Amino acid sequence: MRYRTFAESLDGATNSGMRYRTFAESLGGATNSCTRYHTFAKSLGGATNSCMRYRTFAESLGGAANSGMRYRRFAESLDGATNSGMRYRTFAESLEGAANSGTRYRTFAKSLGGAANSGMRYHTFAESLGGATNSGMRYRTFAESLDGATNSGMRYRTFAESLDGAANSGMRYRRFAESLDGATNSGMR
Repeated sequence: MRYRTFAESLDGATNSGMRYRTFAESLGGATNSCTRYHTFAKSLGGATNSCMRYRTFAESLGGAANSGMRYRRFAESLDGATNSGMRYRTFAESLEGAANSGTRYRTFAKSLGGAANSGMRYHTFAESLGGATNSGMRYRTFAESLDGATNSGMRYRTFAESLDGAANSGMRYRRFAESLDGATNSGMR
């Protein structure tokens, strides 16, 4: 599956199933099924729940069982404040209490101390980490904010290279997996 190599780079176990199953299992979680992030939540010590997509993840962090918009429970599990608004607004507010608006990740970037910017999807997130204002592929600015190296190539190449400097190739997440443990995997996407 899509994240198989990422999971294998953490503990070497080859699993199958739903999209994030191997990632959850690589953290010590049991083999479960159900909602998309169910096993990920359990791997962090959460209880067996159901319902909305991130409910179990929020509860595994010590949050109560709430209701509302998609990320509301996650935000509430961090600071107990009940907010509303755009998709990530409550998450941003749970970090610093500021009510912002704008592009999808703009408030998240601001909550980390970044300036109010605009542009490509992760532009402001990269800048909030201290990176320069760049352009190019989707995650380029994020990678550059970590080590200042300007790379190019496939979608996550710069992110992987910013972690260990190794230039690899292959499937979509191969470079990221290899940057964590140096093991070269292959297979599905």
